[in-house]
Amino acid sequence: MIGRVTQRSIATHTLMGLQGNLSRMAGIQQQRSSGKQISRPSDSPTGTVAAMQMRGEIRDRARTSSVC
Repeated sequence: MIGRVTQRSIATHTLMGLQGNLSRMAGIQQQRSSGKQISRPSDSPTGTVAAMQMRGEIRDRARTSSVC
């Protein structure tokens, strides 16, 4: 059985949607202002691993090129 749709339930649902949108917007603004897609490892665990691997490769290449 479906319950009644009241003004309160509509307002609650609308506010939840707005809060979700504000949260996503804050995340996008953080990315734009910092210039980084990943600011914390929890933002993208797979992206964090890829970034760490890339940094390791760059560091290794810098070491081998400075030795030669």
